Amino acid sequence: MKISRLALVPACLALASCSVMDIAGPRPNGEVLALARQAEADSLSLHDAPAAELRSRQAAQLYDEITRLCGTDAAGAPPATCEVERGPGEAAGAPDVGALTGSAAEGAARAVSSLPDESVDLVVAQAVDATALQPVNLPPVTVADTADLEAAREMLRREFAVEYALGLASSYADADLSARIDALGEAAEQRRDYLTGLLAASGEIPVPAPGYEFSGRPEPADSEQAAALVDEMEECLVAEWRATAAGASTAPWMTAAIALAAQAQRGSI
Repeated sequence: MKISRLALVPACLALASCSVMDIAGPRPNGEVLALARQAEADSLSLHDAPAAELRSRQAAQLYDEITRLCGTDAAGAPPATCEVERGPGEAAGAPDVGALTGSAAEGAARAVSSLPDESVDLVVAQAVDATALQPVNLPPVTVADTADLEAAREMLRREFAVEYALGLASSYADADLSARIDALGEAAEQRRDYLTGLLAASGEIPVPAPGYEFSGRPEPADSEQAAALVDEMEECLVAEWRATAAGASTAPWMTAAIALAAQAQRGSI
């Protein structure tokens, strides 16, 4: 059979207008997309402005994460296979802030197993921020994983160091700083008690060190320096709790660490 060369031209032109990437390109990560849609649903259902605004920002961050995971072309556009229609989809928004804060930690812990490793920090950070919207109830969990137990011990050691620093700062505090230290101290005591209880079954519970030394800075000598010490210690502690939560090996410890990070963050605001 004789085929006309001209007959091939339209087909070739049609192929030239598409890309292999349109057919076999990357797809959005399903778990990140589900989290983005949930965040959008929450932002629409919540009447509390700060919570709604937070979830709206978090949705935007998650859509940006989808694009980052897929990659972009020279113009900054993702492949056509990675384009998503934004909106809540079929996700049901949280009915109130209490429902959001009560489920954020467990929701993140469930999602992590389906997330790319590089997306875990973002999702955990969002869960911490959502949990910190209201006073935090530390969840009753059982932790048996060896790595998670050691992480809990390490954070208890750091909490003891914070206790020492707060006590030292209180010696130079004015009335306002004293009130702040009292509030921070009460929250820190709750975290120490919680960690002690969580570690009880392991038979290995750290105790405060005989003494602590400051590295890279002198001890405070007045109220201003004491306030700076408290700010620095709280900022470092929150960052350490966030990193601990993101590095958790199991869902129970991640749930607990997110709540502990949120509780510490509320004290630092």
